Amino acid sequence: MHLRTLQLRSLGCHWRAHVAVALGVIAGTAALTGALLVGDAMRGSLREAALGRLGRVDYSLLAPRFFRAALADELGTEAAAAVYFRGSATQADTRATAHRVNV
Repeated sequence: MHLRTLQLRSLGCHWRAHVAVALGVIAGTAALTGALLVGDAMRGSLREAALGRLGRVDYSLLAPRFFRAALADELGTEAAAAVYFRGSATQADTRATAHRVNV
């Protein structure tokens, strides 16, 4: 028996299983393609929203510790500097703590 004959007989006898596998592959491919397209569109829209909120920002620094005051002079910027802090704050008289405070 030749390989081609075996393949044709397999398709003839097990055509329902082959159709089910083909439909499963089509459905899986469609789901993955849709997820990739939606993810890419979501990433683009979030990027546009973030850049729209930032406005005209030339430099940004995210540091886990303090940085030198001379850094702005080294960058050579003449625009006004804005500093954004995020952390916790404790009120001395009541000892109440507020977490995730933005200054």
